[in-house]
Amino acid sequence: MDTETGRAMDQWAPHRQLSLAQARARTRTVRYVRFGLVAAATVTISVFLAFIARNAYDRASNASQAISAEETFAMLNPRFTGRDADGGLYNLTATSAERRRTDDNMIDLVNPKLIDAFGNEVTAPLGHFNQATEVLDLFEDVLFADISGYVF
Repeated sequence: MDTETGRAMDQWAPHRQLSLAQARARTRTVRYVRFGLVAAATVTISVFLAFIARNAYDRASNASQAISAEETFAMLNPRFTGRDADGGLYNLTATSAERRRTDDNMIDLVNPKLIDAFGNEVTAPLGHFNQATEVLDLFEDVLFADISGYVF
């Protein structure tokens, strides 16, 4: 029986060495893949941190500066909404608006259009809107159109 076991071991030895070589090759492959994944993760994290640092630097260098009184505050297509004295909603739009330098609450409007909660419309070429008191003064060809179709 010893001789049969010896022969069986001799027949198995080349197969064992072949399996050992394959295992070592697989170990090398796994080692290279691990190294590659760690390197890729390191590069990804570095790029991410560089982006965050650059974004923070850009924001710090573009910090908002104080606006002097000489500058004009202008808006295109402004929209003001609120409630009137009776609690009804209103919507005030204009082609353009410019805040007065002397009074922050006064806004000069070009082509203002006021629509109230009932759908009535008031339009004019020029107007002034006081944001604090919510009073609208209209000038020149002021037109009032109600929902029935009457125009004044």
